[in-house]
Amino acid sequence: MADDRIRMKVRRGDWEFEVEGPREYVEERIARAEAELGAASTGGGKAGRTDVADSVPTSRARLKDFVAEKKPRSHIETAVTIASWAKAGGTSALSGSDLDRYYKEAQVKRAADSLHILQRAASERGWFELAGEGKYRLTSIGEDFVTFDLPAKKGSRVGKPA
Repeated sequence: MADDRIRMKVRRGDWEFEVEGPREYVEERIARAEAELGAASTGGGKAGRTDVADSVPTSRARLKDFVAEKKPRSHIETAVTIASWAKAGGTSALSGSDLDRYYKEAQVKRAADSLHILQRAASERGWFELAGEGKYRLTSIGEDFVTFDLPAKKGSRVGKPA
């Protein structure tokens, strides 16, 4: 249901959170982020919530823009970024060939072996779980990485193996 997609942004002081996807998903993520920020905060006004768009079409430009905005630094980070975008659009699991297609759509250089990238992201980072023969599903850990840790802050080692 592309007509039910929205993008919302919450700002409080130096903190900013933006999420795009189906209405229920966006509202749940914003509520969770506001609750976590409220619990960690010792004061400071209300979060400003802004509907950026009531209907956000899923298109090549949107995936390309999402990947550019998140600035993944490796094929593994690119795979989890693409999977997050695809999940918001209703895709529950990805195969290596699905990932190749999304790489092409995002207009970024494809990995030599996309299935291996999904396997590594699952075993090394916990960002995916096996969803069937050659298919991987994004985990909440992977979703949170894209939502809260990308783009990485300068000098950050978030997402890099120790």
